Amino acid sequence: MGCSQEKNSFVNRSYHNVTAKFNGYYNAREKVREGVKKLESNYEEDYKTLLPIYIYGTEEEAKSVASEMDAAIEKCSRVIEMHSMEIRGKQYCKWIDDAYMVIGQANFYKHEYNEAKSFFTYIAKEFKNEPEKYPAMFWLIRTNIEKGNFYEAEKILTLLENDRHIPKEYLVDKSLVAADFYIKQENYEMAIPEIKYAAELTKKKKLKTRLLYILAQLYQLEGDSYLSIAFFKEVIKRHPEYEMEFYAKINLATSFSGDGNSREIIEILNKMLKDDKNLDYFDQIYYALAEIYLKQGDEAQGIEALKLSAKSSTTNTEQKGLSFYKLAELYFAKLNYETAQKYYDSTTTYLNAEHPDFDKILRISNSLNELVKNIKIIEYEDSVQALANMSEEELEDLIYDVIDNYEREQERKEREAELDNFGFGDDQPLYNAMPSEGNGKWYFYNPTAISFGANEFKRIWGGRPNEDNWRRSNKESKGNFDNVFEEQAALDGDGADSTRSNDPTSKEYYLQEIPFDEEALEASNTKLKKAYYDLGIVYKDQLEDNYKSIETLEKLVDRFDSSDYHLVSHYRLYLMHEAEGNSAKAEYYKNLVLNKYPDSDYALLIKNPDYFKEENAERAKLVAYYEKTYGYYQRGYYKACIMSCDESDAKFPDNNLKPKFLLLKAKAKGMIGEKETFISELESLSKDYSNNEEGKEAAEILAYWQKSQEEAKKQAELEEMMKKGYAITMESSHTAVLIVPNLDMDISKVKIAISNFNSQYFKTDNLKINAIFLDKDHQMVSIKDFEDDEKALLFYQVFKKNTSYLKEINEKEYDFFVISFENYPIFFQKKNVPEYLEFFSKTYLEETN
Repeated sequence: MGCSQEKNSFVNRSYHNVTAKFNGYYNAREKVREGVKKLESNYEEDYKTLLPIYIYGTEEEAKSVASEMDAAIEKCSRVIEMHSMEIRGKQYCKWIDDAYMVIGQANFYKHEYNEAKSFFTYIAKEFKNEPEKYPAMFWLIRTNIEKGNFYEAEKILTLLENDRHIPKEYLVDKSLVAADFYIKQENYEMAIPEIKYAAELTKKKKLKTRLLYILAQLYQLEGDSYLSIAFFKEVIKRHPEYEMEFYAKINLATSFSGDGNSREIIEILNKMLKDDKNLDYFDQIYYALAEIYLKQGDEAQGIEALKLSAKSSTTNTEQKGLSFYKLAELYFAKLNYETAQKYYDSTTTYLNAEHPDFDKILRISNSLNELVKNIKIIEYEDSVQALANMSEEELEDLIYDVIDNYEREQERKEREAELDNFGFGDDQPLYNAMPSEGNGKWYFYNPTAISFGANEFKRIWGGRPNEDNWRRSNKESKGNFDNVFEEQAALDGDGADSTRSNDPTSKEYYLQEIPFDEEALEASNTKLKKAYYDLGIVYKDQLEDNYKSIETLEKLVDRFDSSDYHLVSHYRLYLMHEAEGNSAKAEYYKNLVLNKYPDSDYALLIKNPDYFKEENAERAKLVAYYEKTYGYYQRGYYKACIMSCDESDAKFPDNNLKPKFLLLKAKAKGMIGEKETFISELESLSKDYSNNEEGKEAAEILAYWQKSQEEAKKQAELEEMMKKGYAITMESSHTAVLIVPNLDMDISKVKIAISNFNSQYFKTDNLKINAIFLDKDHQMVSIKDFEDDEKALLFYQVFKKNTSYLKEINEKEYDFFVISFENYPIFFQKKNVPEYLEFFSKTYLEETN
């Protein structure tokens, strides 16, 4: 008698309530908690970004807790099937709603959001007059948020906001789910009061600390420096785990706006530098110090701190990249392009390509690389030309000094290699990848060294007397030419010319690059001219630095009598001087163009600045006529629009806007109901102008029209079927369902057989298998998710025909069908298998046949 689910007596209620709780629900709830704990323990917090309200794990991580969640689903399915006491519309077993809730949560943590939503919806509706509806509504909001359905989430949230009867124990959860809703949409202003309220209300210390950290982050994102710092300090006072406390201190610096006293924050950061346990975080601490110095206007200290940040970075390549990026920006702002180039180049090496500024960084880096390439060409060619003008004795003296340096460097490298082999090199500081800004002590093998060129040669060598002792210990006086031969060193391994000397210890190795004869000198000058012009263009077009561009192009035209670039350089100099307000210089270069190149396009432009305007006058009339015609369409004068379109060719024989008129005419035809003409004209337009914007738009309109016709037809069918309970929703996600009698076959065996079948035939579809009780005599095995009905039916057909993995299952002829997401909860509520099979046969099978 105690087992009866249909008799409402004290004994029956007591039996089913106690058994449901302790034999099923309690263990299932613990399984879910066990899975959630596993997810949270595997989650790595990123305190540099806004912390999430909830931790769900990725779809891949969700697979790691599938066994716990499946066990919870199975236990609670048994609770519902064996202990539900729904008598005359009222449920007398108080753990049934909890069992449904656990099933929903388990599916949620498996990322089975559609399944989870159906259970939460059921609880919210079935227990709409009970307090149990509130957790279901919270979970429904969370499910819709994860599905990206913010509209549905907001509707439920609005209901909660207007509900004045929410029990006090649910207020924290209500505020947290609201905060999550706003944060996921980056509406931080609305999230702040919700987080603040939850933090004030919660009694859980760890949760409160986390919420205060999030609150500080939100104020930081909103630009409220004062409150951000205040809440980060509050987090520090609560002595959270090491990493949270560390980043709270770092964020004191990042939140600092530059106003007020920074002494306390600087003291905190310097104290952190004295703590050995922060050794791996020194790069971030120095970066935080740099931010404070820069906000206070102390650029020198800021730059020094950024360099220390980059140098002390051992494993955190992202931080190294950020430090290089900040340095690059600083030097770029100072117009120190060559130093900026080195830092931008290093930034692209270390910074994550997902960084929001990465494309901009890459663009600037490429521009600066082009700039520095041309600067080095100029410096190199100037240098080798200067060397060609030296006396034979001076040149020989210099070359032997370079050879001497090379040999010394080779010896040093050999000694270092020997030390490394004996393990003495491990304690060297890891100052790797730091760009060199200054003049190193030895230039020849420094890839970023700067050749000073002819002018530098004269400054250093101009008054130096000849000396017999060529192996001087002072490397400063001759070191500026050590890198003159860098380019030929790059040729050592290419095998391009077997007659070249590739021995850096021979004099011939260095002499072969110097332009001693007229032909070689002319080739060098050709490289110089192009490099000067390209450099000037980079300054103007890519870096928008008129001053540097003017300076460079003027060097080109002043230094050389003629080149392929003189005309365009004169014209550009005319335009830039005019833009800078230097009328005398602008006039000078204008006259050069007019007098030296009177028949050029540039001279024509100078003589008649309206040349292109006049050429475009006719087009302007055409555009005005089109705009008038379009105005007819906008105001609903469709017949006037059609007439105006028809007259356009006669009025404008060279009508290059013809596709626009044709599209407008077709649209107008559609608006007055001429459907056949509308379709035919769009088809002609999409075919004749397939590569034009208008042709593509015509094709899109056609596709949309055809789709709308199909949707109208489906809607009519849907409305008809809705009267019968089930909807025709072919394009939505589907589930395959197998109905298995409890006593006929072990459900675990069924799941294993289907899993093996899936691995063989549907391996790439990532299908998931669940089993729950349909009623006390049957279990329902679900295989999901299928993108649409076609994929689901393909699975259905292959499944039914399989005689290997599924032989025993198919021989028993269990009921098997596919069902859409929308129809699934209707079926689960009705539990009428024959009724759905009739719908399935008519809607799916007859259509495929």
